[in-house]
Amino acid sequence: MGGDQVSLARIATTTAARRLSVAPLAFAIIILISGCAANTSPERPPEFENQMPASPVTDRLLRCVQDAGWEASRSWTGGIESSELSPQQRDQYVAVLVACSEESGWSAGMNSLTDEQIEQLYWQEVEVFECLKRLDRPTDPPPTHQTYRDSFLTADQYYAFGLIMDNPQLADMPFEELVALCPPPTWFLNLDGF
Repeated sequence: MGGDQVSLARIATTTAARRLSVAPLAFAIIILISGCAANTSPERPPEFENQMPASPVTDRLLRCVQDAGWEASRSWTGGIESSELSPQQRDQYVAVLVACSEESGWSAGMNSLTDEQIEQLYWQEVEVFECLKRLDRPTDPPPTHQTYRDSFLTADQYYAFGLIMDNPQLADMPFEELVALCPPPTWFLNLDGF
């Protein structure tokens, strides 16, 4: 995976983009249509290849896209990546991506979570906060459980990775290594029943 890759579902590349998760599929399609720019993320180190955080919903999306004949792989920022597309391929690919996003459940994203899944997401954010603190990485302390629920899907929603996404140089280690050690839960949505 190299510079000729383009992220199609890089919802989590910025905290602001993740906070606007009301329409994640639309955001991904806008990224795709706005030029299919080459992926500028660093090469995936081989030692982390098998340590990508679990994401059943992304695995379903990926299988569907691959079954439709497109080359794609999981992304370290959640979602999937695919080779750069020619203008002639874009419409076909977008149609497959839309259909597969619906079929896999990926398009519903955080908008479709149950109260139990939101609670699970909160506790995962707390775990990521504790992980980042153990690694001496910057992070804001988590809010109370009630504050998290009240701010869910708003601009004030808490993300343990928020400071690092706003200032990537604060990670102070290879990005993939940090994600493998402390997987941001909203990027992978590894939740019961999702």
